[in-house]
Amino acid sequence: MATIVAVIGGITALYGVIGVISPETIKPFAGRFRSRHGWYAAIIIRLVLGVILVIAGPSCRPDTLWIGWTVRGIGALAIVVAIVVSLLGEAQSLAMMDWSLSRPSTFWRGIMLITLLIGEFLLYAGA
Repeated sequence: MATIVAVIGGITALYGVIGVISPETIKPFAGRFRSRHGWYAAIIIRLVLGVILVIAGPSCRPDTLWIGWTVRGIGALAIVVAIVVSLLGEAQSLAMMDWSLSRPSTFWRGIMLITLLIGEFLLYAGA
């Protein structure tokens, strides 16, 4: 299971690197979730990734207890976000996405830097 966490971390880190270097490259990809099917896909992706991280947490660096708990915490956060997004409804969620897509590149670089750091942590935790 730790290998799956490392793969998720690697993909997340790569996404973060691309976003830090060129936020304009990430915006169209994020915009693909701006539809009814995209909204459902985003919720399902968050739920699946969250469940995987919660389940895989204990297998990540078992010699260091806090790493496994942090992986579980990231997974739990992903699950909570998926639930909140689904409770907000499609219209409100898409309005928030429109707002975020209209933000300047510096905003996106900051978000992508956080994404990169989370990805690097998951990569380390699963390695």
